[in-house]
Amino acid sequence: MSLNPWEEMGPDNISGRTNCILVDKNNHSKIYAGSAGGGLWVSTSNGAVWERITSIPQLAISSIVQTDDGTIFVGTGEGLNPNFTSPGVLYNIGVYGHAANFGMKGNGIYKSVNDSFVQLPATNEWEEINDLAYNSTTKTLYAATDYGLQVSKDNGNTWTIAKTSSNQELYLVGVDLAIASDNSVIYVQRNRTNDAGIAYISDGKNTNNFEELDLPSESGSITVAFAPSDPNYIYASIANTLGEFLGIYQSKNKGKDFRTIVPGGSILIDVFNNGGDYCNNIAVFPNNPKRILVGGNPFLWEGIEISEDTYFSFDSKFNLSGVQSIYFNPYDTNTIFVGCNIGNIKIIYEGETYSLNIYNKNYATTQFSTVSFSNDDKVLGGTRESGALYITKEENTKKSAIQLTSGFASHTALSMINTNALFYTTSYGTCYRQASILSDPEEIKDWYNAELMLGGTNNENTKWSYAALKKACRSSQYISPILMWESTHDPNSTDTVVFVADKNYKIGDEICVRSVTNNYPMRETAPRALTKGEKITFTDYVQNRLFIGGGGFISSGLIGAPVFMTKNALNFITPPVWYRVFFTGDTTEQVTNMCVSEDGNHLFISTFSGSTTYHSIYRISGFNLARDSMTLSYGKPS
Repeated sequence: MSLNPWEEMGPDNISGRTNCILVDKNNHSKIYAGSAGGGLWVSTSNGAVWERITSIPQLAISSIVQTDDGTIFVGTGEGLNPNFTSPGVLYNIGVYGHAANFGMKGNGIYKSVNDSFVQLPATNEWEEINDLAYNSTTKTLYAATDYGLQVSKDNGNTWTIAKTSSNQELYLVGVDLAIASDNSVIYVQRNRTNDAGIAYISDGKNTNNFEELDLPSESGSITVAFAPSDPNYIYASIANTLGEFLGIYQSKNKGKDFRTIVPGGSILIDVFNNGGDYCNNIAVFPNNPKRILVGGNPFLWEGIEISEDTYFSFDSKFNLSGVQSIYFNPYDTNTIFVGCNIGNIKIIYEGETYSLNIYNKNYATTQFSTVSFSNDDKVLGGTRESGALYITKEENTKKSAIQLTSGFASHTALSMINTNALFYTTSYGTCYRQASILSDPEEIKDWYNAELMLGGTNNENTKWSYAALKKACRSSQYISPILMWESTHDPNSTDTVVFVADKNYKIGDEICVRSVTNNYPMRETAPRALTKGEKITFTDYVQNRLFIGGGGFISSGLIGAPVFMTKNALNFITPPVWYRVFFTGDTTEQVTNMCVSEDGNHLFISTFSGSTTYHSIYRISGFNLARDSMTLSYGKPS
C-alpha cells in the first residue's frame, strides 16, 4: 500500500514557543527565529511573513549567533527542564507535571553556508546547545552544551573545553552565556545532581581564566546580562533549585559584588510562578544601564533603578504566556523582539511607552499534544500554550485555526455522528464540550446531575457527582485524557427507538428511522404494513461513548486512576449519566492514555503511579454486553 506524502495542515495564524531571535547584520529586514519544536525560521519582511529553513531538521532550536563576517551558527536541542534531571524540553502536560525529564534532543550546531545550513561534524553528538556567544576580538565561538562550555577558534571545526583560572574544566551542563561590549564573558552551568546553578566570568582574552561569581548559594536557574552601554553593569535573574523566584541582582563593578534589586518571596512579585527553569531571561536597555527587562512566566517585566540604595521599580508589562528570549534590535534602537510561548512579539518603545504586535503569519510552530479528526476533514488539537485549536479549512485560509481556549490543552475528540460537536480538555482536568463552533462551551460540571451519589464507602456506586468527578480528575492530574468511541451500526445494541409512521408504508418499504443519538438517520425496512401515525419500535444501533480518565482521588484516600463513561455526550439538552468504569487502589495512580477496540468492547488504559513510578496497562472488557451499572465490567483490577 502506498501512502500520500504528509501535508502540513496548519495553523498559519497561531504559533508556538520561540526560544531565540536574531536580526541579520547584513540585511536588517531579515530575521531568524528558533522555535522549540518546529526548527529554524526566517522572515525577509521584518517579521511580517515567515518560512521554515529546510536545511536544518525540525528540531528544537535553542540559540542563534552571528559572527562579524556574517556567518550564522544555530544550536539545537533543549535541556532547560525543571528538576534538571536529563536532557529534554519542559513537558508539563500529563502525569509528570513540571518535573518532566524528557523531550526533544538536539543534533549539534549548524553553520550557514551561502543560503543553506550544514551541521558541524565535531558537534554531532551534542544533544543540547542551550546558548551561543561570539567574541569578535579573539574570533572565539562559545557554546553552552551538555558537554560543558565548549569553545572554538576556527569557526566550529574543532572545540576545546573552557577552564577556570585554577585549571578546573567547566564540564557541567551549560545553560546561559552573556558577552559584553568589551568581550567579557559570563557562563552559567548547572549541576544535575543537586540542580545548583553557578555563574563564571572571564575577561574574554582567553578561555582558561573563568572565575566564579558570588551569587546566592541556593541558586538554580540563573540568566545573566551585561549592560550594552557599560560592561561594568551585570544583572542576574535567579530562581532556586525548585524554579521559585529567588530575586534579581545587580553589580556595578563587573561582578565583584552584587546587590538585590528585586527580592524574591513576595506575594506581589512572583516573576516565575514556580517556572524559573522554564521561563527565565533578562536583558538591559541599550542606552540605559539602569533599566532592564525580565522574561518570566507568564509576564514580561520592566525594572528601573530609582536610587542606588533601594529596590528597582518593577512592573509587569505584558502577559505573553511565558517569555523565552528578549532581543534588542541592534540596528533599530526602539525595537525589541521577544520570543515567547505564543510565538514572535515585536515591541516598539518610546520612552516608557510600549506598543506590541504579534508577528506569526505562516510561522507554523505550534506544539500539538494530541489531534483528533472528523469525517469531513476537520481537525481539533490540544496544544502547548495556544489552547485548543480547530482547523476547519473554511477560515481566512485553509490553514487558519479557531482558538477555542488559551493556555494548555491536551486531549480532544470530534464526533463522526455529530460533526459539529467539539470536546477538549485544559489544565487540571477541566473538560469542555460545545454543540458547535457557534455555541458556548460547557464545562464538564454542567453535563450531569450534581445530586448523584458519591462512590460509597466501599466504592459500590458507579455514579458520581460533579464535585467527586472534578476532584478525581484534578487532584493530581494536570491534563485528563478523553476518548470517544462511536458506531452507526452496533450489532450488540439493546437500545430502542420508537418510530411514528409519517405516512402509510407497505411491507418491505424503506423507512428512515432517527436514532436517539443526535437524531442520526438509520435506514430500516418496514416489517409489516404501517398506517400513518402508527408506532413501531426499532433497535437503536447508533452508539456513542465518551471516556474521561483522571488522577488519584487523594482527598478521600479511596481510589486512583478513575475512568468515567457516559453514553449521552452528544445530548446537549439533558445532562448525561456518568458511570465509573475503572479505578485502582493506588491514590497516586493517574490515567495517562486510553484507547478502545474497533468494536467498542475492550478499553485499554495506561497509568502512572507517583508512589511506585511504575507505568501500567489495563484492559477492561465487556462493554458490548453491558446494559447498566450492574452488568458493566468495571472496578478495581485484581
